[in-house]
Amino acid sequence: TYSIADAKNRQTAFEQQTDIVLTNHDGVKQIAANPSLLSGFNTVVVDESTAFKNRNSQRSKALAKIVNTMKDRVILTGTPNSN
Repeated sequence: TYSIADAKNRQTAFEQQTDIVLTNHDGVKQIAANPSLLSGFNTVVVDESTAFKNRNSQRSKALAKIVNTMKDRVILTGTPNSN
């Protein structure tokens, strides 16, 4: 089962008893500020990785907090990213 966590219902979506919660990259800071939202999860999959390419941005720092608590981590993009 899954829930979708958008700006209007992010807290509620994480409180539901689901296997998967989908959210966008704008939700990362809120999730990092409230780590209890991730209790019970051990995998994070992040799409639109180009949104996190500046490692000094607040969004990237928040993502680092999240992924460091996860057993499995996957990052995805459909956009080629040069080094």
